[in-house]
Amino acid sequence: MPLAGSGGISRPEDVIKILLAGADVAMVVSAVHREGPDVIRTMLDGLTEFMECNQLNSLNELQSRRPLEFSSDEDRLRLIQGLTSGSSARADVCCENVIQSDKWGHPDFRP
Repeated sequence: MPLAGSGGISRPEDVIKILLAGADVAMVVSAVHREGPDVIRTMLDGLTEFMECNQLNSLNELQSRRPLEFSSDEDRLRLIQGLTSGSSARADVCCENVIQSDKWGHPDFRP
């Protein structure tokens, strides 16, 4: 069954997160309404950059390699750092503002 992700999708990082979480499409109507149709190009460029950095050639390949379970905490942390950096959609970018989570990527909000 196809799954559409919606709500709060306004940046390339949001599209990447929603696709990695299992959605087949990202609904961006509100972002287009707020920012105009050029936001679609920005999102596609960010997704393309992420896919190139991770050597993914198609959305089908991205879907088949979704990190539902990571092989190590370092792999999970590397992806989360890249997606939460705010400056780039690339998963190899390091940052200080990191969301802690379990090996499946579920956020851990414990102090």
